[in-house]
Amino acid sequence: MLFRSNRDLQRARNAPVAGNLFAEASRAYTAGDLDAAERHASQLLRAQPRNADALNLIGVIAAARSDMPRAAKFLGQAAELMPRSASIRGNLALALKMLGRWHDAIAQAREGVRLEPGNSIIWNTLCAAQYEVGDHAGALVSGRTAIALGPTMAEAWNNFGNVLVEFGHARTESAFRMALALNPFQVQAWSGLGSAALRQKRHEAAQAA
Repeated sequence: MLFRSNRDLQRARNAPVAGNLFAEASRAYTAGDLDAAERHASQLLRAQPRNADALNLIGVIAAARSDMPRAAKFLGQAAELMPRSASIRGNLALALKMLGRWHDAIAQAREGVRLEPGNSIIWNTLCAAQYEVGDHAGALVSGRTAIALGPTMAEAWNNFGNVLVEFGHARTESAFRMALALNPFQVQAWSGLGSAALRQKRHEAAQAA
């Protein structure tokens, strides 16, 4: 899920001219009215073409509509204008991950956690992207950090479980079970749990042979 930090929202509300339009866009987005949110954000962008908050919100809206190329475009522009915003970096990293642009996602996520080391969502994105490129050692560190900072995030436990599978770790099944305890509808965790159990049976059979 894409996100925005309260600090970024507050900064945008306090900016002259932008305040009312961004507040309307923000309220509409929170209420699930994506059309109204984009309309207000686009109006703000026409008045202030270099408004990073408006660009970020339009990118977030595009991601909510599963239009990841458009999301990455607007979030990339926002990151260029506001390079020290961890939340924008995190949003961009997640959009790039969804596009399968793993190395770009890793670069953005690393910068995001450098700016905001306590952000569990960005650590989780970093873990998932590192796993996809085969950096399992890096993903292990990122995954541990993500669940330490966000122990109730089911997706983080699932990603951590995927990494543990690669190491044949004893905690693999417990990681997937934790993900399912937090979200019983986490399909990937059910699949991961089955794969972990099958691998364990094969390991036991090999030892017995």
